[in-house]
Amino acid sequence: MPVTTLVPGPSPVGDTDEELVARAKRGDEFAKNELIRHNAVLLKMKSRAYANAPIPTAAIEGEAMKLLLYAIEQFKPSAGVKFKTFLEQVLKGLYRYTAQNKNVARIPEHQVLQISRFNNVKSILRARKDREATPDELAEELGWSPAQVVKMETVLNRRAIASSGIESLHEVERLKDRMEEVLEFEYFGLSPEEKLVFNYSLGRHGKNKISDVPGIARASGLTTDRVYAVKRDLARRISARI
Repeated sequence: MPVTTLVPGPSPVGDTDEELVARAKRGDEFAKNELIRHNAVLLKMKSRAYANAPIPTAAIEGEAMKLLLYAIEQFKPSAGVKFKTFLEQVLKGLYRYTAQNKNVARIPEHQVLQISRFNNVKSILRARKDREATPDELAEELGWSPAQVVKMETVLNRRAIASSGIESLHEVERLKDRMEEVLEFEYFGLSPEEKLVFNYSLGRHGKNKISDVPGIARASGLTTDRVYAVKRDLARRISARI
């Protein structure tokens, strides 16, 4: 999947990871994008080392992504090591993460995915329609029955998942947060226009949240019709990927 940038500027192709880190720290989204692309294989490899841990794979990959972003912020060239070497050391934190969370991983992975997908589709529809989506609208977007949507709302409102063995909503929320981090992998594959609409709609990646389509159009330089079209496409694509 090609990686695109949200911030115009010269291509960092050919830059070393160390140079890209310096640019990323100055707020260069293209540089951060390239660092994620350069190190995606390493993150996958390190995550797979814990494939037998009783934790959803998506949650481990989300933690790896978080550690990469942490490594970018903490890397100091003056220490005399390469960024990849430093990153490998930081990724050892995956062992600590799996050890600390093994007792909260009894929720089935497919249920974690359902919760994350439901919450993200709900957020995207809210941004697209400038209001809360109805159960019928959620059902259509998710490909669920209205009864399934109502059941999910009831489960979340009760702040517990009775069939999962999870003791507290806090633990469910932590898993949901990990899923949000995993979505960042998908975000970096969006086109520049899609990134603009995504960020302004949801208030992500340093952009202020704009609720109305005309406002997003003015901020992004896109036409109103184009913003509507991108919103519809993003809602379908992101919900399908989660």
